[in-house]
Amino acid sequence: MIYGAVRDVEAVRNLDYPVYSCHIVPCAGEAKGEGEINIPLECGGVKVKPGDWIIGDDCGVVVVPAKHFKEVMEAASQIKEKESEIIRRLEDGWSLSEILGL
Repeated sequence: MIYGAVRDVEAVRNLDYPVYSCHIVPCAGEAKGEGEINIPLECGGVKVKPGDWIIGDDCGVVVVPAKHFKEVMEAASQIKEKESEIIRRLEDGWSLSEILGL
C-alpha cells in the first residue's frame, strides 16, 4: 500500500501485483531514497505496526493487527462459507427471503 500517489497505473496493473494508493499522478517524484522501514505509522487515521497485515481489493483496504490475524481469518472463512451456501441455495431456486428467514 502506498499512502500517497502512484503513476504508470497501466504498467502496474500489467505486473499482476496488487498496488493500492491514495492518488494517481502523471509525473515522477524525486528519487531521494529517504524513508524508514519496520516502524509504526498512521495511514488515513489508522495505526499500522510492523507485522500487521494489510489486506485489500478493489473495494478498499483494511489493516489487521498481527495479534488478531488468526481470529479475523477464521471469522472471514466462516462468512465466506455462509455466503457460498447462500449462493448455492439461490442457484437451486430458493429466494433470498427464504434463505435468510425474512
